[in-house]
Amino acid sequence: MYLQPIFSSADIKKSLQQYHKMYKQVDNRWKSHIKIIQNENARVLDFCAMDLLKEAINEDITILDKVQKHLEN
Repeated sequence: MYLQPIFSSADIKKSLQQYHKMYKQVDNRWKSHIKIIQNENARVLDFCAMDLLKEAINEDITILDKVQKHLEN
């Protein structure tokens, strides 16, 4: 399920505030990772090898799974 269009809706933001906040946390972190790669002109594979990034991505996957499960119910 693609979540961005869902959480772009003002009605969804209001009715699912907790899940919108969780989604935005993941979205903002992802955008931050991309900016770091662009600004550092880093190789993506080198960046992905970082342990902290792996932990962050695993945490983000867990959060997105919770959001998606709630939306499916």
